[in-house]
Amino acid sequence: MSNKNKTIAWGGFYLLIGGLLFYAASRTLHFVQNLMAESFWGYLFLLATGAGSLIWLYVYLVLAQGAKQRAISFVMGLLDLIGELVLVYADVFYVGDKAGLVNMTADELRNFILVSVAIVGVNIIAGYLFKLFDLKAEQDQQAQDLVDYVTDATMKQMNTPEAKSQMVNELMPVMQEAIKARVSAEIFDRASAHHGLNARSVGWPLGDNAMEKEFAVPLSLTPGVNKTGGVWMQSITGKDGKKRRAFCLRCLMEGKSWIGGDLCKHFESVEPVGAESKLDSPLPEDAVG
Repeated sequence: MSNKNKTIAWGGFYLLIGGLLFYAASRTLHFVQNLMAESFWGYLFLLATGAGSLIWLYVYLVLAQGAKQRAISFVMGLLDLIGELVLVYADVFYVGDKAGLVNMTADELRNFILVSVAIVGVNIIAGYLFKLFDLKAEQDQQAQDLVDYVTDATMKQMNTPEAKSQMVNELMPVMQEAIKARVSAEIFDRASAHHGLNARSVGWPLGDNAMEKEFAVPLSLTPGVNKTGGVWMQSITGKDGKKRRAFCLRCLMEGKSWIGGDLCKHFESVEPVGAESKLDSPLPEDAVG
């Protein structure tokens, strides 16, 4: 078949379908407008019949994804066409009744009106279901259902005495360490208060800027204090001119003797910030360890 004949055939096809749809729409519009006080709403009603069938066809061909959406769009296209034909018949019957050719009873008119309302309602419901059965939204909903199911099952299993006992055994060391750290910080805070220090930074190493903020005084103005990356220590110079350790919290954290005695290795690896404290008399034996 030549391209010219194909063009003529397609043109005749669209002319046939378009002309019949236009005729059906005009009869539907005529019937609806005779039942409504405002004729404008009759045009909107065409969206539930002939115009709706074309829209659903286009949705089926272009937009529908998944078996459910394709089924909805295909079925609704057919239902809108059937509704159009029913209302065309209703209009012809109505006009014939007005002309005295046929007799339309009140029940028959009521049934035609019921069909027109049902067509509108079915289209609205179909649009809702079409969106509800969106492929991505449906997959997301199914995934959420699985998450909820696994979460509920996990909580039920964890709520058994055996699971609780296992959880206690696994998490108790963590809680013990947290409580121990809190108690240690409190003890350091109280113990160091006698030396004029705020030792909340002892258990939690702080940088130099944070230490200055914690003590509210620059380290450079704190005599006898060394900068040790968050752990404090102090040396004392006796009357004999020999430096000895007053205390070293690094040694404390390493589990070693930390009060008194000779300078430990930590004093060798840091640089003094201020002058060491000096005693007017030699240190007593219990102070130097």
